[in-house]
Amino acid sequence: MQALVSGAPARGWAPTVLNPFTASTENSALKDAVAPAAYAAHRCTALRSVPRTRSWLAAELDALRPDLIHVHLPHAMILTATLRQSRRAPVVFTHHHGDYLEVSGRRLVGYLDRQATRRADVVVGCSERVTRYVGERCGLGEDRLVTIYNGWSGTPLAPRPPAGRPPTIVCVARLRREKGHRLLVRAFARVVAAVPTARLVLVGDGPERQGILSLVDALGLTANVQLQGTKDDVWPALADADVFALASRYETMGLVLVEAMAAGLPVAATSGGGIPELVRDGREGLLVVSEDERAFAEALLELLTAPEERREAMSAAGRARAEGFRVEATTARYYDLYERVLAGRSPSD
Repeated sequence: MQALVSGAPARGWAPTVLNPFTASTENSALKDAVAPAAYAAHRCTALRSVPRTRSWLAAELDALRPDLIHVHLPHAMILTATLRQSRRAPVVFTHHHGDYLEVSGRRLVGYLDRQATRRADVVVGCSERVTRYVGERCGLGEDRLVTIYNGWSGTPLAPRPPAGRPPTIVCVARLRREKGHRLLVRAFARVVAAVPTARLVLVGDGPERQGILSLVDALGLTANVQLQGTKDDVWPALADADVFALASRYETMGLVLVEAMAAGLPVAATSGGGIPELVRDGREGLLVVSEDERAFAEALLELLTAPEERREAMSAAGRARAEGFRVEATTARYYDLYERVLAGRSPSD
């Protein structure tokens, strides 16, 4: 969002950001992030507030008379799909979630999401996996679909020399069930059996935190595992590690994997979702089947103890691959898409 807004003037666009679902209309972090773009927000924190929110959004769009509307997140698209604009503007919807709503059991929201997605003029998948899902599940043709990967930004730090620290595996992910932290911790216990000084650093927070702490304690890993909470800047944590791990049960893309590769870390990850589109098995890291604890442990141990030449080759391959996913490239692709949509051309032209 921030990159799209900041890149607008150079392409001749004047963006306005509408946030229908903020918890507060004042001191919004999003407002600060998108400044100096125009910003308006509406408080909507309960289902009973939706009719007022719908009226607010309709009035904002009627007043703005935008040339194009770009929607993110399913609840925003569901709301937008119910509106009748006084001046019809094409709608671009970025589908970040794929089939997550369905696989997580949220059937009603998933159904509403599919119905709303069909009303968009163009749907952007954040990975080829997501684009295929939208095409197949929502019945959209290729003339309304395009894939634009999310982009990373920032400046990776130089790696900390391994001589000054224990062998370290890092995972940066919200502590939620679908991220597979418990499997990662159990797999790491097998690593510690072979490398007793190994360290696992978990960056992030979420509802699984207490369960993970209990598992770490039960496995006798309190001296080896660190939960560092959420960090605004992940580059120091990546620079202080040897291997990046992501044991997700579900991942539409996995932008953090690209950040890890940009930092030069070999990656151990599951092979589901959009991950294989980013990490090529045996080149930037190792991929294993989701939920296979033994295989994941073997991948971690293999990367942690790999000869320096192999680690350097994976590191170089990861850095090179990450260059193609920079946020500047993502922003350029979106503005190219906007211009094609306004010209009445197919998104893939």
